[in-house]
Amino acid sequence: MANGRYYDSHCWIYTPESFLKLLRGAALLGRFGYEIAAFDNTAPGDFEFFITLRKPEPGLDPEELKRRQVYAIDVNLGAIAEVKRKAALVAL
Repeated sequence: MANGRYYDSHCWIYTPESFLKLLRGAALLGRFGYEIAAFDNTAPGDFEFFITLRKPEPGLDPEELKRRQVYAIDVNLGAIAEVKRKAALVAL
């Protein structure tokens, strides 16, 4: 604002784990209308992760969508926990 102009900007920082936990909460509330098609955790020495979402098939029961969402999220959270566990063992 030094020159009197306002620049609107936003910045969000997520870890793969924190992002998945947010999606899980939204899914449980019925506020996340996508399925996870792919999830790539942050590679060692890197700083970003990737997630691919897809629209669910038309007419899918909302409870079935929620079940699929939570399952996919929990599988990926489990994989992240396993990576952390192995990293802790290597660090010993």
